[in-house]
Amino acid sequence: MGLLSWLFPSDEDRIAKGHKLLEEGAWAQARDEVIEVEGPAADEVRAQALDGLKRRNLELAVACAEAGEMEASAQHMKLAASFAEKGDGEIRAARRALREFRSKAKKEEAVAMAPQSAGGALGAMGTQTMAQVAGGAVGGVEGDDPIFSLPPDHPRVRFALMLERYGDDIAPKLEALGEDFAKAAMTLEEGAPAAAFALLAPFTSREPLARWFRAQAALLSEQPAEAVIELQAMHRELGGPQDMAGQNSAATLAGALVQTKQSEEALVVLDAALKRAPKDLNLQVNRALVLETLGKDEEADELARRIVQQSSRVMEMYKLMARCRVRAGKRMQAMQALEAGLVTNCTSGKCGSLPFDVQAGRELARLYLEDRLEPMRAAELVTRIQRNVPQPGWFDGYLDALTARNAGATDMAQRVADLSANLKPGDRRLELVHKAFAKQISA
Repeated sequence: MGLLSWLFPSDEDRIAKGHKLLEEGAWAQARDEVIEVEGPAADEVRAQALDGLKRRNLELAVACAEAGEMEASAQHMKLAASFAEKGDGEIRAARRALREFRSKAKKEEAVAMAPQSAGGALGAMGTQTMAQVAGGAVGGVEGDDPIFSLPPDHPRVRFALMLERYGDDIAPKLEALGEDFAKAAMTLEEGAPAAAFALLAPFTSREPLARWFRAQAALLSEQPAEAVIELQAMHRELGGPQDMAGQNSAATLAGALVQTKQSEEALVVLDAALKRAPKDLNLQVNRALVLETLGKDEEADELARRIVQQSSRVMEMYKLMARCRVRAGKRMQAMQALEAGLVTNCTSGKCGSLPFDVQAGRELARLYLEDRLEPMRAAELVTRIQRNVPQPGWFDGYLDALTARNAGATDMAQRVADLSANLKPGDRRLELVHKAFAKQISA
């Protein structure tokens, strides 16, 4: 890309950069790159970026649930749903998996909390329901509670239910902000982040924790710079990152910093947070992703390897390892990482896990086909991709062309011409075509 293209990128330049960012797994940056570009090519980048953001959060939701971090899991599910179409099958599958985790956790908790045969005060207390405890004395009259005696659709009732995700040290401070804050927060919950961002502004001077909600509104309304401002201010005013419904606010700040092209600063934030919470899965995953954006592939690969040893269900880390290894020329090791991820994340449909990961399948099929390895496995992967992709894109055509090349097809010149049509110099996809079909191009 020349200096003029760098200063004043054309739509084609932005689309090409968007595809490159997709290859790197930088979903949010890819989406932002084509935010003002129209047309089918830009729509494809946006669709893949949103799918990537959805899948990343689904993977983290399942991984957090597996680690017993149910509040963080719920936050990631909420984000995943915001990037998905209504009725998305992967969202439904992930929710089913989380229900299984919650059911298991409740059974374990019930066993732990069961009253002892000897009875006593603690045993009796174990038989009370949460509603009875919330209402005061056992046997209290329903409706005595000043919040839950309100109509079920009242914003303060819905807000109180939302506050159950937060700790006892945070929820009372947010509740004390009153009905107007509850309405503003619920505006965000209802899917109107831009409106919520404005409505939440008056509360940040009264309570630093309100900045968390405003930062969420900023991110969801594609204002990452504003999210950085809010989260940095919250950390200054409260003396550091906070556990917000099971999610470390440092991870959210790091993500916003990456979106504003401040990856070095993001790494500093994550390193500081990890000193306080070295076992935090979300912080570790974000650190690996930031290391990759900084070009520190060896460190990113090693950290991702340690993460999957700790929690094997984070599919994004297998894909990160594969990307790093491909760039290092370690293609066989990249294939092994992707195979491990696809096998570990059960896809039989009988274990409550996520469905087949299309992106991982595409990348693994590409490597096999380009290197003319494992033809039966490659064919299986292509078939599964076709079953899971309602509308094939350019990459699927590339896999088809590789399959045809390996089978000795005679129409390769036309296939290569179709793949190359409308691709500009510097486009990552054009580089793939030139390398894979060098003989056909020179013929």
